[in-house]
Amino acid sequence: MLVVELKSFYAVARCGTVTKAAAQLGVSQPTVTGQLRQLESRYGVELFHRQGRGMRLSDAGHSLMPMVEKLVQQETEIDFRLRDASDLREGNLRIGATGPYYIMDTVRRYNQLYPGIDLTVAIGNSQSMLQALHDYRIEIATSSFLMDDKHLYRRMIAADPIRVVTHRGHPLARRGKVALADLADHALLLREPGSMTRQLTEEALQA
Repeated sequence: MLVVELKSFYAVARCGTVTKAAAQLGVSQPTVTGQLRQLESRYGVELFHRQGRGMRLSDAGHSLMPMVEKLVQQETEIDFRLRDASDLREGNLRIGATGPYYIMDTVRRYNQLYPGIDLTVAIGNSQSMLQALHDYRIEIATSSFLMDDKHLYRRMIAADPIRVVTHRGHPLARRGKVALADLADHALLLREPGSMTRQLTEEALQA
């Protein structure tokens, strides 16, 4: 309430009359008059000398004016900052990804559309990225884990089959078709624990 009263004080001081101040603020004259009276009565000060319809700042009003002017400027600055944020003119977007290949083209296009947004990309497995999302350390994540969570919005952006990759000189590379049982005699390099790719691979092998 104090800020609203101070805005009325500032408008009257700038405009010289309650009528003009009310028009500038988009409120009624009685509203401005009431706010000034509340402000003066609460602190027991006289901020204006009334001269007919005109208003002239008192000594107390003069000393208060620079601080109120700074307050109004800060409020305007905050308003601009919030509008810029809502229009995506400035801000930060933290992205988590299980791999850069799915998102880099999207990141590039986003950066072209909203050059004022600072982008950062963190790489990790699905579990760590989803945990970072829950902890508000990132705003968006890509994950191969099909997770149902009412707190998250999910959208599928890609689907990939699981492949076993070998060197071209490996014995299995010369075969036209390889069964999962054929992998039993070979060492497999897997993703780290917590990786959804590893979990899906292990489930396929167990099946």
